[in-house]
Amino acid sequence: KRLEARNINLTDDGINRLSNAIDKAEKRGGKESLVMVDDLAFIVNVRDRMVVTALDSKNRGEGVFTQIDSVVFADPSDINQNSSINIEK
Repeated sequence: KRLEARNINLTDDGINRLSNAIDKAEKRGGKESLVMVDDLAFIVNVRDRMVVTALDSKNRGEGVFTQIDSVVFADPSDINQNSSINIEK
C-alpha cells in the first residue's frame, strides 16, 4: 500500500534485489535497515521482512533517516532468486 500511495513500482528484479539486501542485513545483525535500490530508499524491519517506508528521489523529504542501524546497497549483481519479502504492490 505504501508503494502504491507513493506511486513506486518495483520490478521482479527490484523485489529480488531488495529481498537479498534484507538477507545481508539479517546476517550482519541489522534490525531496522535503510535499503537503497537504485534511486529508491526503503526502511525495512529486517526481522519481519517488511517495508516500513518507501521513498523515491522526488519524495524523500529532507533526506534524513533516523532510527536505523544499518544501510545496504542492493546491487544488481546480488540477486538471490530464493528470497522472500512482505511487500504489497
